[in-house]
Order: sequence, then C-alpha cells, then structure tokens
Amino acid sequence: MKKYQLKVQEIIHETSDTISVVFENISPEPISYKAGQFLTLNLHFGNDTIRRAYSLASSPFTDKNLKIGIKRIKDGKISNLLNDSLQVGDILESLEPMGVFTPDIKPENALQYVFWAGGSGITPIISMVKSILHVEPKSRILLVYASRNEESIIFRQELNRLEAQNSDRLRILHVLSQPLNCWKGLTGRLDKNKVETILAEIPNNLPLSQWMCGPAGMMQTIEEVCKEKNLALPKKESFTASIEESAQRKIEESGNKMVERAVTVKYDGETYHFKVAPHQSILDAALALDIDLPYSCQSGLCTACMGKCVSGKVMMTEDDCLTEQEIKDGVVLTCVAHPLSDDVVIEID
Repeated sequence: MKKYQLKVQEIIHETSDTISVVFENISPEPISYKAGQFLTLNLHFGNDTIRRAYSLASSPFTDKNLKIGIKRIKDGKISNLLNDSLQVGDILESLEPMGVFTPDIKPENALQYVFWAGGSGITPIISMVKSILHVEPKSRILLVYASRNEESIIFRQELNRLEAQNSDRLRILHVLSQPLNCWKGLTGRLDKNKVETILAEIPNNLPLSQWMCGPAGMMQTIEEVCKEKNLALPKKESFTASIEESAQRKIEESGNKMVERAVTVKYDGETYHFKVAPHQSILDAALALDIDLPYSCQSGLCTACMGKCVSGKVMMTEDDCLTEQEIKDGVVLTCVAHPLSDDVVIEID
C-alpha cells in the first residue's frame, strides 16, 4: 500500500467542533483520488501507530491540495487530539486515498443529483458537488443538509459561495433541528414528511441520482420514503461514533449470539489461529495480538482488509462496498466481520 508524506498547509476552524485541514503533498509521487474518497492517516505515538480515515472535502478537479474534515467525537482520543494540537507545518503520513462512495463523474452526464448530508457527512458530499459542477455542465444538483443550527453548518462559507456562483445548477436546502432566532428556513428533524415534500418538488426531466452520508436514523428515513415511492435507494456512507455498539445491535437483531469464537486467517504465507471476543471484529482481534493484517478505514468502506471466507460462517455489519456476487462468493471485510461459528477460515491475498 502506497504511503505519502503530507505537510499541513492550513487549518480552518469550520465550526466550534470541526476543523478542515489542507495538506501539501511533499512526496515525490502525486496523489490521485476520486470525489467521495477518504484519506487514511498513520498517526505515530511512541511505538504505536494508529490509523484513522477522514473523508476528503477537496475536489480532484478544482483543488490543488488535499483537504479533509475532522470533527470532534465525544471521548474520541484522536479526533480531539488533532483538533487541539495539529499545527501548520506538521508532517503526517497517509495511505493512498480509498473508498467506493464515488459517483462516475463525466462531461456527458445529464443527471438530477440529490445529495442528503447530515453533520460531518457533508465532507465527502461537498467533494462530489464541486466535482460535478466543474465537470458536468448539463447536470443539476439539490443538496439537503441537516445541521443543529447555523453555527454548526460545516463548510458554510464555501457552500454559500458555490450556490451563489452556480445558482442555475445548484440549490442548497438547510434543515436545522435547533435553529437560532432569525432562521427562516426549514426547521426540525429531517423526518419522513420533509423527505416526501422535498422529493415531490424535484423536477423529473433528468434521471435521478441520489447519494447520502450522515447519521443512520436520517438515512433510514430517506430509504423508507424511497422504497414507498419505488425510487432507487441512494448510495450511502455512514459516520458512526460507536461501531462496536452498532455491530452488536445488528448481530443481535439477526438472531445470532455474540460469543468468543476461534478463527484461522491465512495471509502472506503464514497461518494464524486466534480467538475473537464478542465485542471484536476479526481484524480487531488480530491487531490486538500484533498480527499485521492489511487494513485502512476500519469501518467497512474501503476493501483494504478484504479476504475470502473458505470455511465457517461470518456476519458483516457493513457490506455496502461489496457486490452481491462478491458476498455470495464468500468475500468478507475483516474489519466488520464477526465469526458465527468456530470453524471460520479466512484467506487474504
């Protein structure tokens, strides 16, 4: 996996709890990426290296330098440390950009895009919006962005500028759950009624392409409305503060029990036998034992940890980046894979 050296060029305080960081690539090799992808930072603390994935807010078509968004997470050691301590001039190591939450942007497209964003979910979305505006002159964009109040709108100035410069092709609807006194726009949660109203007002003269990124509850509501209206479900990416809690809930809802299981992983000519605790993914258990398996995002979004389950039963709590055929063929993402039997064997190329 390629690694790059990135120098912090600028730190922008977008809101009280979110910064955006602009990087200059000081590596000899240029970095290529697609709108909607993310960057994985290798953060070194003594002898330990911690990886964290952050969505790119920059556009590969319009921005010279890479930009990511970093929002504070309650009890989040790394996000809080970066918000408090990162300085211009610091040099960080990153892996190459990854992720499959990427539209196929090309000049001949003539689409009606609808982007649904909640909170920090705006980060990959703004990358897509900037890219489409630059590359697809015949496409139109509606961005629906749910925030707490005006002061919590991430990239607010940049969004205002984009809308002003592209008023014939870009419309932005802000939905604020706890607005300040002077707000005249949509208020409250992005609930079913609001989603239905917004979808009903979208012109139908262009093919619809929907994308969403934000809290799970918001995205579930949007999916339910789309199903009722027989619309194709939006492509999605979710940001969650507690992957372990989400995993446990999904497994329990499936009727399976989370208990300690023994697994075997074959990688790079070695065979590893180890146990996976109820709260762990297969990757988590391996890393805790200093077994150096490939990985990046640790949230089922990038496929860097992909392997094939050749024996036993495994459940993934996130599989949107895999095709139905890949899942049928036994392909698994170890970072979100949980063993459901004691005979699990996974082979990683």
